[in-house]
Amino acid sequence: MLNILISFITLALSKSIEILTINETSTSNHSNNYFKIANNSNFQELNKLKATVFYLSPPEGISSRYKQLEDLWRFTAAVNKSIVLPFTLTNAHYGEKVINMCELFQLPSNIICSNWTYQAITNSTSCVLTEGINEVPPEYYTLRNTTLRQRYVDLHKTRCIAGYVDHTLSTNSLKTGFPKHEMHQQYLSLLPILQETLGVSQPKLNYAVFHWRRGDQLISRCIIPPSKNVAVDNSVNCDTVWDFIELVQTNLKEYCTKQTIVYVATNEANNASLNALKRHGYKLFMDIVPSISSMIEVNALSSYAVELAMMCDAAYFFAWGKSTAHPFIEHCRDATKKKHIQLTYTNVVVFRRPK
Repeated sequence: MLNILISFITLALSKSIEILTINETSTSNHSNNYFKIANNSNFQELNKLKATVFYLSPPEGISSRYKQLEDLWRFTAAVNKSIVLPFTLTNAHYGEKVINMCELFQLPSNIICSNWTYQAITNSTSCVLTEGINEVPPEYYTLRNTTLRQRYVDLHKTRCIAGYVDHTLSTNSLKTGFPKHEMHQQYLSLLPILQETLGVSQPKLNYAVFHWRRGDQLISRCIIPPSKNVAVDNSVNCDTVWDFIELVQTNLKEYCTKQTIVYVATNEANNASLNALKRHGYKLFMDIVPSISSMIEVNALSSYAVELAMMCDAAYFFAWGKSTAHPFIEHCRDATKKKHIQLTYTNVVVFRRPK
C-alpha cells in the first residue's frame, strides 16, 4: 500500500496533475493542493524527487506570503519544478494560527501545501538561507545561527529555500506570475450570503469597500524612523477616524451613487473609532459575522480572507498607502473587469507617536 501511495505522489509531482489530494482524513474544505502525510518514510521518498523545492517562508502577513510565493513560482515553473509549502504558525498578525496557503487562495497545481514542520524539512535536506530586506534569524527556519545568507541562489541545484525570494534566484527564463488570482472557493462561496446581509442589490453589486489599514502599522509604518525623513506610510491610514470619514464621503460623492453601501475593511481596534464609523452607516466585519459564523471559524485570519474576497467582489475598491494586498486585489478585479480606484492621500499629516 505504501509503495502505491509513493508512486501516486511521484506521478502527481512530475506531471503536475490537477488533483493532488492525499488525505488521512479527507474533508470537502481541503483544496486540491493539500497533502496530509505524517509518515516519515513518505517524506523521505518525496525528498528524493528532483523536481521539488521546499520553501520555508518568512513570518509575514498573508498578502506578503502570497507575493513571496508567486515570486518563487515564477522561477520554479520556468524550470518545471514543484513547490512544497509547509504549514506555518504566526502570532504577529493573526494570533497563534496555522497558515495553510492552499486553503486561503486558489494556487497552481504544482504548489503543494503539507503539514510537515520546518524542523522535519531542515533535518532531511539542506536549505539555502536567502538575503532579504527584513532578515529573520536563521533559528526561525530551524537552521543553525551560523548559517550564511546567500544573495544569489541557483534553483537548478537547490532543494530547499528559506527566507525572502525577491530577485535572489537565477534561471534562464521566467513565468509572468500566477495565471489567476483568486481566493479559495470556501471564501468565494460566502459572497452571496455577505451580499444579502449587507443589502446589496443584484446584479450591480452596489457596494464599495474602503481599506483602512491600522493595527500594528500605527507604531511602525506611521512613525518616521530616526534615519529617515519620512514614514513608510503618510496616508490617511495614519490619521484620525474623522479624517478617514471625510475622505470616504468625498470619494463617495465623486465616484459612487447615493445607493452605494459602504463597507470598511479595517483592523482598527479602537471602539470609539469603530462606533464613529457605525454612526455614519458604514458596515464593518462585526455586521457580517452572524451570517457566516456557522460556516467558517471566525478569527483574525479568516476575517482577513473574507475581506480580501469582498475587496475583489465589490463594485468599487478604495485604498491608500502601501500594502502587499493591493497588487492581488488589482489582479483579481482586473480579471472581472471591475473598477479599482487606487488613491494617494497627499495632504500634509502630523505623525503621532502612540501614547
